[in-house]
Amino acid sequence: MAADRLAEAKKTKRVADKLRELILSGEWEDRHPLPSERDLAAEHGVSVTTLRRAVDVLVGEGLIEKGQGRPSRVSNREPAYRLVIKLHQTQADNLTDRVAEPPLSFVRGQTAGTERREWSQAAVAVPRRFAALLGLEPGARMVERVMKLAIDGEPILTSTSYLPVDLAVDDEGWQDVEVGQLALLGHTVTSEVLEEQSKMPTPAERTTLGMPKGVSVKIISYPCQVLLPDRTVAVGVIVLARGDRVRLQWYRPQAEMG
Repeated sequence: MAADRLAEAKKTKRVADKLRELILSGEWEDRHPLPSERDLAAEHGVSVTTLRRAVDVLVGEGLIEKGQGRPSRVSNREPAYRLVIKLHQTQADNLTDRVAEPPLSFVRGQTAGTERREWSQAAVAVPRRFAALLGLEPGARMVERVMKLAIDGEPILTSTSYLPVDLAVDDEGWQDVEVGQLALLGHTVTSEVLEEQSKMPTPAERTTLGMPKGVSVKIISYPCQVLLPDRTVAVGVIVLARGDRVRLQWYRPQAEMG
């Protein structure tokens, strides 16, 4: 039944989230062997089948590796890219006081290898689902700007921005406009994380990132509001990242205040 499948999916996610926290917090270090499946299942109050599904989620994210004739263990493969995403809801007049850090910013940690970014852009009809998130009418025209990041030639993530046409294109052609740049120019930008998920990729997503089968992707979608002198406009960003090669960490306003 659908209700049973939903309940099972929630259990799997709950266990995967707890195991992921043990790894990312450092409590389980690299190459740390996992306890037996029976012990872990009993500790989290789920069946062994559910526990295995949760572990498989983290295998797809590159956090756990399985081996022949030995227990599963925490992977020691360093991520190619560490992405720390800071979210702020900061008034424009505070930007000057705070060395102009944009309200919405990506702060990169160490990267293992050589980076290469490729950009593409086109005027498109906003995808129906994302149009709803931005409060736009279905079929609304916006500029889609896609940044594809590769490390040592290996695709790692894409970041797709949706901007009003008049912000991204003028009489002289394409403008290099991003949300962070709008904030640095003194515009008030507010943002709220709307969706963050890990899942198995679609065939198109797997092709975009050149991923092997069995590896998950992380998707972060969020809308932003930009206060311009004459109006408030909606913009949005979708990040698609390889689960096994990118580590994401969020800093939210309430966490910073604590």
